[in-house]
Amino acid sequence: MLPTVSWLAEEYAALGVPFRRRGDLLDEHLRAWAVLWRDTPASFAGEHYSFRDVYFAPKAFRPGGPALWLGGAMTRAMWAGSAGRSCAGWTACCRSPAAASLCRMAQTPDDMLTAVSASLAERTGRPLAEWVALVRVSGIDPLDQNAVRKWLRSEHCIPQNSQWAIADAAARDAGWVRPTVAEYVDGQYSGAKAALRPVYDALAARLQPATAPGQATHKISLRSVQDLDDEVLHLLRIAYEQNA
Repeated sequence: MLPTVSWLAEEYAALGVPFRRRGDLLDEHLRAWAVLWRDTPASFAGEHYSFRDVYFAPKAFRPGGPALWLGGAMTRAMWAGSAGRSCAGWTACCRSPAAASLCRMAQTPDDMLTAVSASLAERTGRPLAEWVALVRVSGIDPLDQNAVRKWLRSEHCIPQNSQWAIADAAARDAGWVRPTVAEYVDGQYSGAKAALRPVYDALAARLQPATAPGQATHKISLRSVQDLDDEVLHLLRIAYEQNA
């Protein structure tokens, strides 16, 4: 289980919540959760939240509640705080070479696939080669990566990142060659989506190429080049600056 706080100050302002106190709020969330998972009836009195004689069921399967992992980009500072001390692990968003070294996160899509593939046996019970062989005899077209991922999820309960790694390897085993970035973009904006290609080109002309994996936090629907106005460009700049 992953407790997080938002990184966008404007979201807190819209709700009337002090942005600089988000860490305090998270700390209190964790303490309240611990009480609810442990006590019946449960009572809690904090600065921000309080309840008395609450019945919370069913309790977590794991005594004391589920293992919590803290996520964010502040690395050492957040991990050293009380929220960090309450959690079993840390998953970081690497915003600098130092942070990347600290959390040993992949820096390219190929790095990610390599890391996921290397740990498949530990996480799924089979190494990558065995999964590829299993796909080969499954009756599913290995070149249909979407079908392979669905099969892995429905028949074997394989998590998402592992699905992508296995489907990619099975397709390459069947002769598929990964497209270049340009070829991938051409494929995405073909057919019914061809009319949206000018929107992509207009955005791409204003965006700086990424140097490391990012994260999707917001979604904006753009249907024409005219939609790419000053407000959208302002939001893009905020996203880039906050994700470094």
